[in-house]
Amino acid sequence: MQAAQQLANCQTDQNVTNSFAQLNYNLATEACADRAAVTTAARDVIDNQNANTRQILDFLVQDRITALTTENQALKGQISQSEQNAYLISQLKPCPMPAYLTCNPYSSCGCGNNSSLYYGASNIII
Repeated sequence: MQAAQQLANCQTDQNVTNSFAQLNYNLATEACADRAAVTTAARDVIDNQNANTRQILDFLVQDRITALTTENQALKGQISQSEQNAYLISQLKPCPMPAYLTCNPYSSCGCGNNSSLYYGASNIII
């Protein structure tokens, strides 16, 4: 009976030791799974924030590109309109350009003091 008691105690000790070993294994496995879940969740949050920031920056960059493109087109239109106006003015209202320089043929037309329109020294116009 003594041997049976010792055998039962030994088996109980073995069962307790195996149970503790299994418990330690289960705790380690769950702790590893918990750390992996926390790490994955943190990475997902960071990736989401990065994606949101990237989307906002892409929107701002695209908005700025659109504004600059619009401004560029407006300035090109103004330059084109200015060049077109200058061309039209030069064609529609040209300043006289003499072919060669010569004396004015109308410089002595009788419009000065020697004119017959004046009578006497009083400069009365008839």
